[in-house]
Amino acid sequence: MTTTKKLTLSHKHAPRLQHLLSNREIRGWERDSDVYINDGVFCVDISIEAYVTIYTSITGVLFPWSSEEPHKASPANLKNDLSHINFLPNAVQSLVELLESTNGKLKVHSLWRYSFYGEKNKLSELFLRNGFKENHLHPEFFVGFKGKDGSKVYDLEFSISDSSSANIVVDTKPMCLSDNFKLHLVDPAVGFSSSDVYELRKLME
Repeated sequence: MTTTKKLTLSHKHAPRLQHLLSNREIRGWERDSDVYINDGVFCVDISIEAYVTIYTSITGVLFPWSSEEPHKASPANLKNDLSHINFLPNAVQSLVELLESTNGKLKVHSLWRYSFYGEKNKLSELFLRNGFKENHLHPEFFVGFKGKDGSKVYDLEFSISDSSSANIVVDTKPMCLSDNFKLHLVDPAVGFSSSDVYELRKLME
């Protein structure tokens, strides 16, 4: 479900327009036209390829919620040996199939990020070891920390990418998010499943 966003930048001063254009190009936008004048202002058309971005938590979505497993394989204790952290195979398969069929990209907003702070590549490695591929992961896979109180909501609100056509958050607990997001709750006793895939497809329509 890849789409193309189009935008016309304009400013009455050409140098200022060039500055605006440079900032957009850094964020992945491409120029579609030469600079032209319309109604006395300088303009340029730009576009960016956009895709659905799925934000996922880990515990209860991809990793067992109950049982002793989370305690034995806590990310803080085992991040140096990722082979002991195993996601739910059916949950991974369901999410991978959704990503591949929609060309979606994955970001992680789980509180596991705190255990991998300073070693963000290891969190990516954990997903790759558990069945995901590089092309499934968003270039900004690790949602940065913005909230002062450990709230995932603030982190999410500051993480929106220009290349996102829709932002879907997958979690196990309700959150008060802005209209920029669509929230889907997973049953933590089951983990991400085919029924969740069905619901997410509806959110993408």
